[in-house]
Amino acid sequence: MQVRIGQLNKHGIVNDLKRSSSWVKSQTIYSRTSLLTNITLSNVKETTISSTF
Repeated sequence: MQVRIGQLNKHGIVNDLKRSSSWVKSQTIYSRTSLLTNITLSNVKETTISSTF
């Protein structure tokens, strides 16, 4: 029984790690894309302002 419980715990921990790592990856991708979008938007604004003046 103890061995089985240990195996179950190990698998549970591994699954938790997989879940958290995929969540971290999605959060990182999201923050990177939003950062890139913000940079692009600010660059567009700057070029628009400079072209109008």
